[in-house]
Amino acid sequence: CESNNVQLYASGTHVFDWAKVTSPGVSLGSIDTITISPTTSTCYVLTGTDTITGCENKDTVCVVVNKRPTADAGLDQSICETSTITLSAASASNGSVIWTTSGNGTFDSDTIQNPVYTPGLNDPGNTITLTLTVSNSPCIDAVSTVDISVEQQPIANIDTANPNPVCSGDTVNLSGTATYGTPLWTTGGNGLLKNPTSLTPYYISAITDVGIINIYLEVSGLIGECNAGIDTVKLDVKGIPTANAGINDTICEGDIKLFADATSSNGNILWNTAGDGFFDDSTLVKTSYIHGTTDIGSTIWFTMTVSNSPCPTDEDTSLLKVDPAP
Repeated sequence: CESNNVQLYASGTHVFDWAKVTSPGVSLGSIDTITISPTTSTCYVLTGTDTITGCENKDTVCVVVNKRPTADAGLDQSICETSTITLSAASASNGSVIWTTSGNGTFDSDTIQNPVYTPGLNDPGNTITLTLTVSNSPCIDAVSTVDISVEQQPIANIDTANPNPVCSGDTVNLSGTATYGTPLWTTGGNGLLKNPTSLTPYYISAITDVGIINIYLEVSGLIGECNAGIDTVKLDVKGIPTANAGINDTICEGDIKLFADATSSNGNILWNTAGDGFFDDSTLVKTSYIHGTTDIGSTIWFTMTVSNSPCPTDEDTSLLKVDPAP
């Protein structure tokens, strides 16, 4: 390996002289053993001279110098368990590459410089070490490591999938679970979420919350590599019913009472009366009433009831006087 020392040995009954093949006139030593430190592959010639006859003989030996391997696995990183990571910052030279992992994931190829690593089932929630080893015998292996923090995918779960309907202004208790992250509750409604970072918040619905209101539980990971886990519950908020039976009125015998000024909101309507007449449709807001015989000469009452469970019903009453025909 480069920068290492190597010894060359000579044998025989001669006077020896060592030199580089490329520099034959420059002696490296006139002894049988020399120590050299070549930086590149170099060939050496040994000249042996018989001390009696003066005859010479030569032999050549070549020393192959391998470069020292280098390895750099790159900087520590973090990923989500659902992702892969390309080790693009890694570098290697002067040798063959092999990657290993302390986890149980896989490389698309463990013998290339910049492989793609896919986390295994046991990697999430742990910091695993990926080791890059570059070998070029007889040099010592170059080894470098990189730590990969594998974040677990956050999971959000709201315990009550579809709670019972509530009335505008009511309070709704919520509960959920947050796995591998921190919770945050939000809403698309106009009400107020109390303790939104707990697992058991409550929602105070607004009077203007009418219809389906979405409430979300979002769980964010501790590292931030994974997308947040989200669960949704749909809250059915019923509007508070209102009833207005209109103003008191007087009609003449034979006329029909039309409730033109009656109004209602947020519910189902039902008209009732103490009279013996009948409504053309007792479930309409602006219904009409045809009086009965006992109504003539009397003042009768009408009650409009508006219902929208689970809200309390609302009622309103108006009076009708039926004058006899002259």
